[in-house]
Amino acid sequence: MFTSIVIVCILIFICVQFYKMFAYLDVPHSIKLADCTNSTVQFYLHIPAGNTHTLLLATPGIDMMKKLPYKFSGRVYISDGTLMTIEFPIDSDYVESCNWLRDSSSQILTGWNTNCPPLGQLVRAQKDYQFKIVFDKPPPSSCSVWLYWLQAVKEKNGGL
Repeated sequence: MFTSIVIVCILIFICVQFYKMFAYLDVPHSIKLADCTNSTVQFYLHIPAGNTHTLLLATPGIDMMKKLPYKFSGRVYISDGTLMTIEFPIDSDYVESCNWLRDSSSQILTGWNTNCPPLGQLVRAQKDYQFKIVFDKPPPSSCSVWLYWLQAVKEKNGGL
C-alpha cells in the first residue's frame, strides 16, 4: 500500500514538472501584415504578447541558400500615436535569410545579423503601433511583410 502511494506521488510530481516545462515553452507564431504592392506599405499592429518580435520580408520562390536576385532598400517608421516616431533603414545588403515562415523563404529585416535594431527594443508587447515602410527600391510585388515572434504557451492560454 505504502509503495503504491509513493509511486503515485512520484508520477504526479513528474507530470507537474512536465506541465510546468511545457507551459514556458516558446512557440513560434507569424502573421502577414501587408503585401508589397507599391513603394509605401502601411499597417497598424497590436504587438502580441511574447518575445523576439521580428519583421520579415516573405520572398516566395527564392532559394534561401542563395543570394537574393534583386535589391531593395527603404526606411521603416514606427509611431505609437504620440509625437515620437522611430525610424531606421532596411536594405537587402544587410538582411539575413531564414525559413521561419511555413510556406515561403524570408528575409529578416530587424535584429539578428541585420543593420537594424531588434524590433523588441523598439516596441512593447500589448501596445498599438502604426508602421510605415517607404521603399526607395521596392522588392517584387510578390513579397509581403510579416511579423514573427515567440510566445510561451502560458502567455497564449492566459496562465497556468
